[in-house]
Amino acid sequence: MVIPAHNEEKSIGDVVANIPKQVDGLSEIAPFVVNDASTDRTASVARGAGAVVLDHRLNLGAGGATLTGLTAAKRLGFETAITLDGDGQHDPNDIPALLEAYRTHGAQLVIGSRFLSQTITEMPALKWYGNKIMNGMTYLFSRAAVSDSQSGFRLFGPAFLDNLHLFTTGGYEFCSEAIIIARRAGLKIAEVPVKTIYFDGAQGQNPLNGLNIFLRLLYKTITG
Repeated sequence: MVIPAHNEEKSIGDVVANIPKQVDGLSEIAPFVVNDASTDRTASVARGAGAVVLDHRLNLGAGGATLTGLTAAKRLGFETAITLDGDGQHDPNDIPALLEAYRTHGAQLVIGSRFLSQTITEMPALKWYGNKIMNGMTYLFSRAAVSDSQSGFRLFGPAFLDNLHLFTTGGYEFCSEAIIIARRAGLKIAEVPVKTIYFDGAQGQNPLNGLNIFLRLLYKTITG
């Protein structure tokens, strides 16, 4: 489990504690919290909850933190890596659904989609429209039609982990770039419905950040 976190001391303990200790078919579940230069007690709270903490001395962004965790999982020999946000928006009880898509369908990138879940009605309107725009933008660059291109709840299979060196971005555009990389590498992408918990103070990208993401993805496409 890879959990990028920046200033999440209020939620990170519960996120780590709620990760299942056992899942059918898995021999080991290891939570890794990537502390992205937090200025609060995120690191100490995560360690207290039982996570291995990887510290960034500089803030690299959500994508950079995720990449650090995925790289660690690959180097330590884990077959798959699952990412979820550190603010408590994702329900760890949905982890088996992502694993099932990987095992049954051979998907190397499994996306937990909020738009396939009944809880989508709880999403704030600005985020709903922002995500729809990002879905279209992601399709423009990847030709992969997915319902929730910006979800941080994902499973990365071994074939995908072999392509980590292709990442060039560190911000929230990481979400779209992962889909682009999977598509170019001919890897299967799947989506499963997941519950998302919305609350005051929940983090995530600003929908108005779409222009920056578009420009970065455009630059990546042009430069190869």
